Amino acid sequence: MLKPEPAANLPAIVALIRVEAVRTALIALDANLVARLKAEGFGETRPQASNSTLEGRAQNRRVELALP
Repeated sequence: MLKPEPAANLPAIVALIRVEAVRTALIALDANLVARLKAEGFGETRPQASNSTLEGRAQNRRVELALP
């Protein structure tokens, strides 16, 4: 369960909620994925585009999957 954090960490919290939702949906499709999937939220630490525009912020709201 997420613990409340200062507002400065809000983007990281939102990122974690987003990635956990995707992880949960994938596990619902295949329960064997529980041990193989890990969720990690980065918030504002790994942007792909500038957050100064709506388009840039939209590009930064993403979930990435890394396969071994």
